[in-house]
Amino acid sequence: MRNYIVKQRLFNLWRSSFYIKDEQGVDCFFVKSDVNLLFRSTIYDMNNQPLLKIKKRYFRFLPRYDVYTSEGKLLFTVKSRFTVFTKKLKIISQNPVLNGLKVDGNIFAWEFDVNKGDEVVARISKKLFRITDSYGVTIADEANAVNYLALAIVVDCIHHKKK
Repeated sequence: MRNYIVKQRLFNLWRSSFYIKDEQGVDCFFVKSDVNLLFRSTIYDMNNQPLLKIKKRYFRFLPRYDVYTSEGKLLFTVKSRFTVFTKKLKIISQNPVLNGLKVDGNIFAWEFDVNKGDEVVARISKKLFRITDSYGVTIADEANAVNYLALAIVVDCIHHKKK
């Protein structure tokens, strides 16, 4: 299992940006949003190479985000599900590793478990009492770490953005 810290930058004037550190505090990735009216973010490695792109779909009853590879191929879609006391997301993908993942959160949207069947493959935890949004992400499947980190960014966009 590997731990990451996803932290939103403090001074963002027209866009959201994050930096992602590993458990030793070394920068691994960073996230930048486009400066326009539509929500689009890109995850970069430390060599400034794009890895994944996140785009919000508009005109939906519940929030929906698409995650694309750097070449523009759809990797997975995150759909918010209607629930009363818990927060739930569903992942739809052509990739058998990512298809069928379910994200279950608590009533306050502070803790999320990413489940594949009965197995927890990642855990996203919002850090409290911070100036900016910060998340601890624990990932069991290190081969797909960047996908789960993109999912953490989507969780922030769905549940913790100021309306």
